[in-house]
Amino acid sequence: MAGAWQALRPTTLAGRIAVRLSIAIGLLLLVASLITAADIRRRSIAESLRALDAARSRLTLREEARFARIANVESRVDSLFRAALASNRGYSDALFDRLFPRGPDGIRRSADDLFDGTYVDGVGPVRGFGAYLGNAAAAAGGGPAPDFDRATKQRLFAAFLAVTSLRMIWS
Repeated sequence: MAGAWQALRPTTLAGRIAVRLSIAIGLLLLVASLITAADIRRRSIAESLRALDAARSRLTLREEARFARIANVESRVDSLFRAALASNRGYSDALFDRLFPRGPDGIRRSADDLFDGTYVDGVGPVRGFGAYLGNAAAAAGGGPAPDFDRATKQRLFAAFLAVTSLRMIWS
């Protein structure tokens, strides 16, 4: 092996300078390549972070808008409910019994027409509305549940009016 190296070793001054210059240029190219690779990596990470930040900002704005709409709807339903409860508009025990008939188990469910589509006097057209109005006594399994008192029925009817009014506003 030593003989092979000796054969490759330049004996002239120009040859020795050429070898040293080749090694120096090779090292310079290696260092330049490492610096370039590090710079490309840094720029790539920075661009990815900018893209992620922009996506996060868009998502944040979209979610904030969604929650603002939910808060607006909640506020609107609350005001519609309070107004319907205060006015007691259109409530009667007979209408409540027709819209939410009581089953043999004592639980009230919405009439099928409220889901299929019907016209309710004082309310207007109603479609796609379903309700299950159970109570704790029915869940306990102690026979048929007692019916709701009049004040509870009025609150439930006011909630029905608020929901159907909100639906009509969106239509």
